[in-house]
Amino acid sequence: MYKKEREVLEYLAQFQKQYGYSPTLKEMAVATNHRSVSTIHAIIRSLVEKGYVKKVVLTVWENIPHNNEGIWGRKKYKAKAFKKVDIFL
Repeated sequence: MYKKEREVLEYLAQFQKQYGYSPTLKEMAVATNHRSVSTIHAIIRSLVEKGYVKKVVLTVWENIPHNNEGIWGRKKYKAKAFKKVDIFL
């Protein structure tokens, strides 16, 4: 394992232990003194390929207020899906 991979893996473990969920790529970049999120993404991909972490992609739905007014003045909502990626040790 390379030094950069170890730094990211140690930060990931510490963050998950403290907060109970994974940090964002930006949080990992700042904490490990990397300028680019893409560098962290490459390190995570390498850790996944080597079997140190597992990456899980979830689809999360949320209701977003629609611009138009609904019947009897109620707001209309439309669902929006986005991908949430979580990393497990």
